[in-house]
Amino acid sequence: MENMSLSDIAAVTKDNDDYFGNGGMWIFALLILMMMGGGGYWNRGNQSEPVTEAGLCNAMNFNGLENSVGRLNDSLQNDYMGVQNGISNLGYETLRNFNETQNRISDCCCITQRGIDGVNYNGAINTANINANTTAQTQKILDALAQNKIESLQAQVSQLQMQNAMCGVVRYPNATTYCSGANPFGACGCGSAI
Repeated sequence: MENMSLSDIAAVTKDNDDYFGNGGMWIFALLILMMMGGGGYWNRGNQSEPVTEAGLCNAMNFNGLENSVGRLNDSLQNDYMGVQNGISNLGYETLRNFNETQNRISDCCCITQRGIDGVNYNGAINTANINANTTAQTQKILDALAQNKIESLQAQVSQLQMQNAMCGVVRYPNATTYCSGANPFGACGCGSAI
């Protein structure tokens, strides 16, 4: 018993509830009794000491130490599980926050892209309207210039037609009498004298 370390005690008292139930505590108590010489059937001849009150007290003290080590082990395992749960929760929370951030960025990008598309569409419509208005106004100016040219040409044609129609007709703006000679007003626009 003096040669046993705490790891030996922990190995013997390990709570694994596999085949024997209660973590094998009864096996540990049996081993203590055997070490103290109270094994009877298994330990005959190895020890000559009978079970005494001092031996039982030592066994009970050792049992108290074992229980303390077990409670310490349980406490450490609970703390370890708490740390593991905390790290796990932190990981899940970080992942959830990352997912939320990614969704918000995605939504923001989509909204921004739709806004840009709307601005581009409005710009294209405005440009088309400006081009159509400019084309219509330019056409009006060209039509007005063409109409002025046509009217000018029609006036010239009318004047030439009038001159052609009056060719050979004598015009007397002032009635004057000449006794002899040619009439100074008798020339027509075509250059021949009457």
